[in-house]
Amino acid sequence: MLYGFNPHTDWIDKPSPIPQVALQLEQFKRARQRAQELMIKAQRSWVKHKDMPKYKEGDLMWLEGCHLHTNQLAIKLAPK
Repeated sequence: MLYGFNPHTDWIDKPSPIPQVALQLEQFKRARQRAQELMIKAQRSWVKHKDMPKYKEGDLMWLEGCHLHTNQLAIKLAPK
């Protein structure tokens, strides 16, 4: 909560008279830019799964029933 305090929303990017602050700001900007470049590079290198088969409506396939959730508590007790 900000009891009566209204923070400024505009950012004025003016150089600092303190050289160490200016150096740290420049390093922060370079690190952020490098992180963005690496993030984009990682996203481009993700596997695109081009080898996955293309299924069409009406194609037959084998379906495993081990991860299907039904209303039956046990398969043995299900109606046949």
